[in-house]
Amino acid sequence: MSISENEKLWVICFGGNVYGPVSAMEIKHGLLEYKIKSDDGLWRKGWSTWKRVQDIPLFSFQCSKSPGRDDPAPELPIPSADEFQSILTPQLSSKDVSTNVDWTKKRLAIVGASYVVAGPVGAVAAAVLTRRKATDKKSIQIEDASYIASKNQ
Repeated sequence: MSISENEKLWVICFGGNVYGPVSAMEIKHGLLEYKIKSDDGLWRKGWSTWKRVQDIPLFSFQCSKSPGRDDPAPELPIPSADEFQSILTPQLSSKDVSTNVDWTKKRLAIVGASYVVAGPVGAVAAAVLTRRKATDKKSIQIEDASYIASKNQ
């Protein structure tokens, strides 16, 4: 039986706080954004001790990109079943989603690569094909707001 990476099975300790339950995807995202370090503490139901994120094969790729030291796993008390459901999970904000900023960077990379490969004509074509209209931006903002609202429930 495989476990979905979207299931909230993990509890993580970073920045002096304990968060969870969180999903594997949220941990991977945190590692890639340098919010979580590879030596931060990680725990899930059934484990008798906390482990470092880098010790879990599921996160090895993201840990190779994340800063971290070779500190031992933190000495924290193991959450009880009741605590597992009540540990604070931070809410998302529009900053965490920032789709428009990401798209601007991607578009610039596409246009630049097109210039290198196909010259000025290719760059112009790429710029035209990747532009977003005001209605597209508005629909993206609505999708982002909907995503944030669903995650903060």
